[in-house]
Formats: sequence, C-alpha cells, structure tokens
Amino acid sequence: MIELSKIVQWAESNNLDCRFGSNYSPTHLIESPWNIKESTPSNISFITEGWLPNNAGVVFATKCPEHIGNPHIRSNATLIIVSTNPKYHFIKCVNEFFQPGKCIVTKGKNVQIGQNCSIGNDGFQYIKGPEGDIVKFPHFGNVIIEDDVEIANNVCIDRGALSNTIIRKGVKIDNLVHIAHNVEVGENTMIIALAMVAGSVKIGKNCWISPSSSIREQLTIGDNVLIGLGAVVIKDVESNSVMVGNPAKLLRKQ
Repeated sequence: MIELSKIVQWAESNNLDCRFGSNYSPTHLIESPWNIKESTPSNISFITEGWLPNNAGVVFATKCPEHIGNPHIRSNATLIIVSTNPKYHFIKCVNEFFQPGKCIVTKGKNVQIGQNCSIGNDGFQYIKGPEGDIVKFPHFGNVIIEDDVEIANNVCIDRGALSNTIIRKGVKIDNLVHIAHNVEVGENTMIIALAMVAGSVKIGKNCWISPSSSIREQLTIGDNVLIGLGAVVIKDVESNSVMVGNPAKLLRKQ
C-alpha cells in the first residue's frame, strides 16, 4: 500500500498538476490499480478522455472537472493528476509503486483444459510515450473460468489488465483460439478454431463465433449472435444477429 503523499511527490517531480478532493488526506492508502468504472478509494486508475463519475482514490485525467468535491455531483476522486497523456503517466506511476502479483486462475466444477494451453499470461498492450518510448501496460487482473467450461488444445487466454478475464459457465472453446485480456465470454457460447477475440470484448450468451473470425477490441456482442466464417467484426453487435464478411455486416436477424 502507498500513501497518497508519495504519489503527490512523484507527480510533482514529473511536473504534473495535482488537484485535491475534499476528502484528501496525505496518509490515505492506495492498495492497487484497477479500472475506472469499478475503482474504490483504495484504487488508482485513469481516464483518457472526458470525465466519468467514479470513486477512485487517484485518477489520471486530461483535465480536472470543476465540480470535484461537490457533494451534489458524483465525482468523489480523492486525488486527480492532470496530464496530457494520462494513460502513459498512469503506467509510469504504477510501475514506480506497484508490482503485479502472479495471475490466479480460478476454475469451477467440471472444467476441461486440453494440451499446450497458455492461460494467465499478460496480454499484448503497449503505450508510446512523448519521446517515442514504448512502455508495457501492467496486468493486475486474473482469469475466472466457471463451471462446465471445455477448452481444447493450444488455446491462449490472457489475464486481465485492470479487470478480470472471465469465461462463463458452459463455454466451449476449440483449438487455436486467442482470447485477450479483460474479455468476458457469456454462458454457453462456443468459439471455434482460429478465432481471435481482442481485448475488453464482451460476448453475450449462446453465441457462435465461427472459425478464423476476428472481433476488434472494446466491442460488445449481444446474446444469440452468430459470427460467420472469417468475419471481421469492427462494431458492436445487437442480440440475435447473424454477421458475415469483412468488415462484418448484418446478414439477418435470428
């Protein structure tokens, strides 16, 4: 755990502007990094654009909202550090004070895992700094595999970065599938050979992700969706949709 005063000293030494909430205390303890939507006062996080209501202890942001500390508006951040590149400075600060632990892979009942699988390693995420330097994004999340999941051979499932990677109950994953960090796969969804699911994708229940298909990062796929053979999904998909092609387009509703 790190006292806020040490983070303030680090920020000021890097010529970053610190803004203090009404609940600021120099001895307040920060326990770990986590994503902004789920952060508590014991977490450090970041926002790349705009402003989201949050309860984080420390937030790196491009600007400080005028209403910080106003009890009538939900912005309860204890400390805001203003930066032109909040994600980069968040990584630098986290690397200074926090060390990721070993990934914990939690498995439910009746889970089957095939040969040569890689589950729980860091995802591929790097950020370019102002001088062109490349820094690796730290990974603090784990992997949760619920009941009755079957994972075939040579499957890669990355641990979460600032949240967990979650494989829900009844999911079936074929050979040579890649599931990136922070992905959540809904119940009874099937992901077939050579499919690639990029970071922070949310897939609903009862979906079929066909062979050699790709889903871009940060997307939401609804329930009962069929992604066609070799499809490249670049936009969110509504429930009960059949998507085909590159880029993937709606073929029909089912």
